[in-house]
Amino acid sequence: MTSSTGTDLIIEVDDDGKSVFEWWATENGFESRPHGQKRILDKFSPHDLYVYPTLYQTTHVRACQKLTFLSLKTHFLGLTA
Repeated sequence: MTSSTGTDLIIEVDDDGKSVFEWWATENGFESRPHGQKRILDKFSPHDLYVYPTLYQTTHVRACQKLTFLSLKTHFLGLTA
């Protein structure tokens, strides 16, 4: 399990590199960037080719840890306008 600050994403992959769990901040109530603009991400774009500045992010999720089957521990950097 890992987090992606640039895409506001938490993802878990299996041993073959296939996604088994994805949590996108924009789909879970975190839709606005720091200055209020709505963030729209194409989940199917190759995000590894881009660098997203902090002001384009909604949560700046920095870390995650799987605690139980349905529990996540996350650390968000607080952003203010």
